[in-house]
Amino acid sequence: MAVPTARGLFEPWEAGRPCDRARLVALARSGLRGLRLTDFTTLDSGDPKAAAQHLTMLCEAAGVGLRVSWRGEIAGIPWQPLCHLDPPRGRDGVTAWPIPRTALLLMRLGPGFVLVEDRREGAVRRVFLDDPAQVRMLTTADLGYVAADRLSPEDSAAVGALAERQLFTAVGDLWVRLPVRFRHATS
Repeated sequence: MAVPTARGLFEPWEAGRPCDRARLVALARSGLRGLRLTDFTTLDSGDPKAAAQHLTMLCEAAGVGLRVSWRGEIAGIPWQPLCHLDPPRGRDGVTAWPIPRTALLLMRLGPGFVLVEDRREGAVRRVFLDDPAQVRMLTTADLGYVAADRLSPEDSAAVGALAERQLFTAVGDLWVRLPVRFRHATS
């Protein structure tokens, strides 16, 4: 059941719950403003799958216009590439980084290319990607993340190039896609 707050309605969401895009779209269509994680969550490379699922959920929620309010910490994973996502509140109630007020890292798909707009460091940096392997990795990474040992040499090189641009981040043995693809809650 949704919980009314001073800023609108937030749906309780269990930490570690797999991201179900259809469910997120339904929540956005219902008029909810976001998700409120019920437990303190630690993202670290000790449990890469849980961390990757959580980061994917943050990206997917942002993509349909939902905020995510969560308490937690990030340990052993660089936080700077994540600053476009809703930050955790620590035990002291302070956010790990400023709450983004606008889209800071988004991607737009075109026929055979991806345009990435990156505002994480202030000024807009536009990256046009038309390398087929890089486009494939940005648009088809399983569930928003992929295991490094399941990548072909070509895909591994593509993810490495994208990671240099901070469009993927490593969490243990997994690579997590970071750009948000805005998809209105109509599909």
